[in-house]
Amino acid sequence: MIHWTPKYRRVLDLLKKLNLDHLSLDRKLQSLSGGELIRVKLAESLSRNIENALLVFIYPTLGLSINEISSVWDIFKDLSLKDNILLIVDRNPYLEKMADNCITIPS
Repeated sequence: MIHWTPKYRRVLDLLKKLNLDHLSLDRKLQSLSGGELIRVKLAESLSRNIENALLVFIYPTLGLSINEISSVWDIFKDLSLKDNILLIVDRNPYLEKMADNCITIPS
C-alpha cells in the first residue's frame, strides 16, 4: 500500500479537481496536451498551502476548453477563500464574466 505525504496528497487532490485524474503516474510530460500540461503545472505550483499572498497568473486558460476553465476557476475560488489576492492576466471573456473586478487595457 502506498502512503502519500500530505504534499503529494494535495497534488493528487488538485489533479482530480482539475479533471486530470485520468492521467497515469508513469505518463511522460511530452505526451500531455497543452491544456493538461498547464493544469499539471498549476496543481504542482498550488500544492502548497498558500494563504495571504498575491498570486499572479499569466494566461492560465490558454488552450483550455470551457469545462477545463471552470475547473481552474474553482481552484482560483478556493485560493481567494484563503485570503489570497489573485491577479489573472488573460484575454478569455469567460473569465471576465466570473471575475470580481476586471481591468481592460486596450491594445
